[in-house]
Amino acid sequence: MPNVHEVEIRPLDKGHEVFYKQGNEKSGLKREWTPFQKLPSGTRNFAALILDMLLPFSEKQQDVADLADFVGIVLIDEIDLHRHPKLRREIVIQLADTFPNIQLIVTTDSPIPMLGAPRNSVFINVYKDEADRICAEHLKIDITSLLPNALLTSPLFRFDDLISDSHVYGEKLNTEDDYNEAVFYNILETKIRERTLIRRQDT
Repeated sequence: MPNVHEVEIRPLDKGHEVFYKQGNEKSGLKREWTPFQKLPSGTRNFAALILDMLLPFSEKQQDVADLADFVGIVLIDEIDLHRHPKLRREIVIQLADTFPNIQLIVTTDSPIPMLGAPRNSVFINVYKDEADRICAEHLKIDITSLLPNALLTSPLFRFDDLISDSHVYGEKLNTEDDYNEAVFYNILETKIRERTLIRRQDT
């Protein structure tokens, strides 16, 4: 699971309890052992999803020793629901890597899970037409080099207007794709404006 470095099962007088140590090998950050109930809601949600998948597969495919060998189809509605943006992307990556022989059919209203989609993914846009009929359109679109903004304005979402509703008409609009880049150019513009003002005052 994302952000979980170790799992430990501890026996109790009656039954047992599972403890998790958060953190990951890349960051080197490791926290204290935490019981399931005190994990972040997104992590608990993800763990519940994995268990919901594993239980029926382990019952019907009891001879399978490796998770990667489970075979089947799993439907997940709103895979991004109630999850942090990082986890929305990570959950797709983790599921595809852990269960390579399971066909995952998921729905989402967010471009972020698509950033974790494998290269062989198929995208289908489901919508209602003018006659209120449910339609499904297979979109042949390569998303491997697209950022979330580009995905939102692609045929996948048909969301042409990405401007904030609170934006005042006539004010400057940042069009950079990266937040740090937008902050940099705002600072740069302010410095240029201040320097120009000082030069005018000197003359």
